[in-house]
Amino acid sequence: MSDTTRRGFLALAGVGAVTGVTGIGSPRAGASGPAEDVMLPAGIEGDMAAYIYDLQTGQIALMVEDHEVIVTDEPLVARLAQAFARAMPA
Repeated sequence: MSDTTRRGFLALAGVGAVTGVTGIGSPRAGASGPAEDVMLPAGIEGDMAAYIYDLQTGQIALMVEDHEVIVTDEPLVARLAQAFARAMPA
């Protein structure tokens, strides 16, 4: 993703969208079963934004400051898509 596109995404998405993704994806937000304590990795500072890069493959783009990483997490993408579907008006 180019820097211009990334900046545009972050400007449009704002803190609300990042907060929504973080809240939906956290183990304590609607997960069935016992919640696990999650240790955050050291050395990551700044705002983080995540967007689903590819629904079919479970790829997520994670952006912190000027860095972007593509990760694959099919269960997380499925949970996010299900949460989105539940939140949409009928």
